[in-house]
Amino acid sequence: MIEPVHREEGSILKNFIVAGFAGLTMLVAACGAAAAPTAAPADGSWTTAYADTSCSDWSAKMTAPQRTVAASAMLSAIWKTGGSDKAPTEATVKYLSDGIDAVCPASPTDKITFAASTLAGMAVELKP
Repeated sequence: MIEPVHREEGSILKNFIVAGFAGLTMLVAACGAAAAPTAAPADGSWTTAYADTSCSDWSAKMTAPQRTVAASAMLSAIWKTGGSDKAPTEATVKYLSDGIDAVCPASPTDKITFAASTLAGMAVELKP
């Protein structure tokens, strides 16, 4: 489980926020630029673009399998944007999914792409 880190140094927090917004910009392009399909796919996957999916949707509307697929797709996109062609392991995807589970209740209107890119920028466990 990802625990919040409290630091006294304002520059670390500022850099973290700037990195999170930069990651979000790249992730929006990778995960959600296209319109969501109008019909639910046969595999039951989430039909809303991740960039348009709120933390409230994540917590209340998405099923566990949909959250797993979303976490995997977002982490893959983050890594690809960073230059890695590695695929995330199940454990890494679960770590991201658990992290989003932990942060979303406090920010229900935030987009899951923001949560994912912010967590990926913070946690060494989410590096390729």
